[in-house]
Amino acid sequence: VARDRPIGVFTSGHVICRRTEKEARDYHHYIVREKGDWEAAEKAIAKRGGGGTQSIPKEKLLQMQERFISGGGTFPVIGSFDDVAQTFKRLADAGLNGMAIGLVNYVRDMPYLRDEVLPRMERLGLRTSGSAVPGRMS
Repeated sequence: VARDRPIGVFTSGHVICRRTEKEARDYHHYIVREKGDWEAAEKAIAKRGGGGTQSIPKEKLLQMQERFISGGGTFPVIGSFDDVAQTFKRLADAGLNGMAIGLVNYVRDMPYLRDEVLPRMERLGLRTSGSAVPGRMS
């Protein structure tokens, strides 16, 4: 047991980023509202919660369903390349050390993350070129 090592705080999320916030929000809307399986999302939420969804307030259930449809129930990071980098900065400033992220379409979306978001994170001091900064988001 490593007792002298600091304990990090990590979470999981999903990223939907595009050149503009409007493009990202439009894509999120398409995935969730036009293509989403709301019934399956509700069933998944009920299963995770060990029962039904009757006790969940309607607005909260809708938010949970949106998160399930767009990213398996993880924390959504949605916006322009700058917005996404700034969200990661706010999370890091709040004490988060890292996030495992999912993408809707890895082949299409990974270049946005690699070429646009990661350099912005470097400029914000969240990463060094090619590697994570110890104690910061990676």
